[in-house]
Amino acid sequence: AVFRAASQVSGCCGTLVAPALMRHRSVARAGVLLQRCQLAAVAVAAAIFFSVTQGRTWMAWEEVFIAALAASRLGLYGCDLCERQLMQTVAEPRTAVLLFSFEKTMQETAGFCILVVSLCFSSPSEFGVLVALALL
Repeated sequence: AVFRAASQVSGCCGTLVAPALMRHRSVARAGVLLQRCQLAAVAVAAAIFFSVTQGRTWMAWEEVFIAALAASRLGLYGCDLCERQLMQTVAEPRTAVLLFSFEKTMQETAGFCILVVSLCFSSPSEFGVLVALALL
């Protein structure tokens, strides 16, 4: 419950930070910056995970791992807002519905691929594969 709440708070912060970044930078640059924030947080979480699975443990690593995952939501939600703003600005009215439908189709396809990969690597000993793929 704490992780879910922290993730939601972090995501809300992303929705507050994104508009300010878009005002001070271009929408595309704000999106790239927020996406890099997300990647950095996921990379920290992956580094923690792989250091622990190699036998190196330290106190409270689980909390830092979960905090890094929750922090990644700031970049995720903020980048999503930038992407939506960019698409709404660039899309021509006559092709907007087709473009947004295609985007939704690609999101659903990616979600399905994630599900299939998760099923293929479903044992706890294979969780590292999913962590590594999260960095891609």
